[in-house]
Amino acid sequence: MDGGERHLHELGLSVDLILGDLDSATMPSVAPYVQLEDQSRTDLDKALDWCIKQEITSLDIVAAFGDRDDHSLANYHLLTEYGNRCKLTAYSDFAQIQPLFGNASFPSFPGQIVSIFCPSGQPRITTEGLQYNLNKEFLEHITQGVSNRATSTAFKITVENGPILVFQFF
Repeated sequence: MDGGERHLHELGLSVDLILGDLDSATMPSVAPYVQLEDQSRTDLDKALDWCIKQEITSLDIVAAFGDRDDHSLANYHLLTEYGNRCKLTAYSDFAQIQPLFGNASFPSFPGQIVSIFCPSGQPRITTEGLQYNLNKEFLEHITQGVSNRATSTAFKITVENGPILVFQFF
């Protein structure tokens, strides 16, 4: 059983398909698997690439952040690398994370903590429905987009020259 499958099993969730190199498998899986060889890339990188090639258009990613900080950081960056080819939503223990390359409206609730990160480049960001709105502004410091708050049941973000990552805390 692979590490990710073991985690889902502990949560009482079933596994439909396992993608990866299976280097952390400790016992046979009950789910079908596709072995993806290439030790120079992480399992999530290989899995996202495989899904894109299968023309999968939307994915929810769970259990990608936690045990290893280096993998977690790489996985955040993978959201922006693949997010313009497939609708990606990742879930950590604390937040829903989505890459954004244009504009979107996000369902929310008043007081929800919302953080915006720019993994690369200098995108211009405009927001509506947050306590501290932006108007075609750059985030000049890595911490500048941390811990904003939604003011109603939805907020909007427009990004030019993205991507950005939008964190919505539960």
